[in-house]
Amino acid sequence: MVTPRDVADYIAGTGFTLTGEMQLQKLLYYVQAWSLAWDGSPVFDESIEAWTDGPVLRSIRHVDLTSLGHHVPTDLTQSQRATVDAVLRHYGNHGGKYLSGVTHGEKPWRQARQGLAADEPGSTPIDPATMMREYSTQAAQGRGPTRRATFTAADHDRADLLHRGARISRQWSRAMALLAR
Repeated sequence: MVTPRDVADYIAGTGFTLTGEMQLQKLLYYVQAWSLAWDGSPVFDESIEAWTDGPVLRSIRHVDLTSLGHHVPTDLTQSQRATVDAVLRHYGNHGGKYLSGVTHGEKPWRQARQGLAADEPGSTPIDPATMMREYSTQAAQGRGPTRRATFTAADHDRADLLHRGARISRQWSRAMALLAR
């Protein structure tokens, strides 16, 4: 499985100049969020916590930005790379403070911080299902980044494709039945 560090190494390896750890934290959050929205699966397994300044991955906290990009991660699929690239195109021109403000206005972070004062420390994990709903909704409304279509046989095996197809078929069966009327 890909780690947040792998994604950070990929970001730095593209030649993208990170302005600070806060920006990196928010970019990693958005990579995870848009992967959930577009692919229905996370890029990495680590939970993302709702801290006062926005989403945080503990494994990336205090990372030395100059140490990134020297290792070329090979575990990222073509689809995951396309997601990272789309996030960088959409959010990459903004610094950490700005991106923190954006996350504060979105439901996943707000829901995880519910009941806490604005400056009160907290480490509640942000719910991936809430992330998937929020960013799927944004995508359906034409908001957020756009990802170039990618598909290679290496990204998916036959069993995975059949499983995803069956899941999507079940998910949309009621809507399709209503449309068929």
